[in-house]
Amino acid sequence: MKKLTIAVGLLLGGITANAQTEYVELSGSKLFNKSFMTLYSGDTNSDDLEVLSIKGNKKVHYVIYSGGYPIDVVIICSDKEGSKREICVGGECNEYDTYTTQYEFTLKEKTKFTFSNTL
Repeated sequence: MKKLTIAVGLLLGGITANAQTEYVELSGSKLFNKSFMTLYSGDTNSDDLEVLSIKGNKKVHYVIYSGGYPIDVVIICSDKEGSKREICVGGECNEYDTYTTQYEFTLKEKTKFTFSNTL
């Protein structure tokens, strides 16, 4: 499975991993006006940890998952109480509570996840 990670306005790189479960951790710092996204797989034999941040006028993280289906994606949110983010899954966008919450999705085709900075 190939996983490409990009922050809007800034190419941050791509990684390749072979795993059934992928994890995305989201957290933000209003003090420093930063949003963090950490990516890793559930495969303990894989060394694929990647930490990305966006700051200032850059408002979106995104990840594209392709290949190796089905893929379970677990989004772990650890923003401050009352925080929300717009999360888009394959073009369908919803506002999610991101205070100590976890969301799970099962992918069966190439899918793009978009995560806004904290709202």
